[in-house]
Amino acid sequence: VYKRQLQEDIEAAIVGFVRSKGTVTRSELYEWSKKRGIRPADLYRGLTSLVTKGVIERKFDAQREEYVFSLAKR
Repeated sequence: VYKRQLQEDIEAAIVGFVRSKGTVTRSELYEWSKKRGIRPADLYRGLTSLVTKGVIERKFDAQREEYVFSLAKR
């Protein structure tokens, strides 16, 4: 139960960060998570879950040469 709640908290924080920025790069997300003490494995698990649920979209930005994340258009 504790791990599930922690994961839900991380997912909510990710959604809030992406919502505030509009579009974020993978490296921006990584830096943001480091500042908040979120482990890389937990960040990755949260991102994967949100992409699978259709809450967040992941696309490759050729200009930036990395993945970018944004809220999915519903």
